[in-house]
Amino acid sequence: MTDTPDRPEVEVVLAQMEVLQDLHWRRGCDEWLRHDLSFAQLRVVMALHRDGAQPMSRVAEALGVGLPSLSALTDRLEAHGLAVRARDGIDRRVVSVSLTDAGDRLAGDVSGVHRSRARTLLAQLAPDELDGLRVALSGIARVLTAPGDGQPLARSA
Repeated sequence: MTDTPDRPEVEVVLAQMEVLQDLHWRRGCDEWLRHDLSFAQLRVVMALHRDGAQPMSRVAEALGVGLPSLSALTDRLEAHGLAVRARDGIDRRVVSVSLTDAGDRLAGDVSGVHRSRARTLLAQLAPDELDGLRVALSGIARVLTAPGDGQPLARSA
C-alpha cells in the first residue's frame, strides 16, 4: 500500500473510531463472556459461522494463527459442544472443522445482539447524521473493493 499524505481530518476520524470501538467492546462483550469463551475461541466460532465447515489449515490462515493454536482452540470448542472435527473421506490427512447446532446458535445470538444494539444506536441519530454515515460507509466500501491500493488489507497475525 502506498503512503498517504498527512491529513489531520483522517487522524480525527481514526481517534473517533478508536473511542467507538472501545465503547462497542465494553458494552458488547457480555453476550459472549457469559458463554465462558475466550475472544480467540469466539473468533473461530464467528469465522466458521460466516464461512461454514472448512479445513483447519484454511481457518488458521484466515484468522492469522498457527495450526497448533487453532487445534487447541478447537479442542476447547469441542469440549463446550460448539464445534466438531472430521477427517476428509478422500484425503485422511485433511481435517475439517464445523460448528454444531449449538455453535451456530451462539454465533447467531452474538450477531443478533450486535445487530440489535446497532439498530438501537442508529435509530437515535438525526436523519442528516444517518445519511452522512451511510455516505461515509459507502465510500469506505468503494475504497475497499477498488482495484490496486484499494484492496482490503491482509489480516495481521
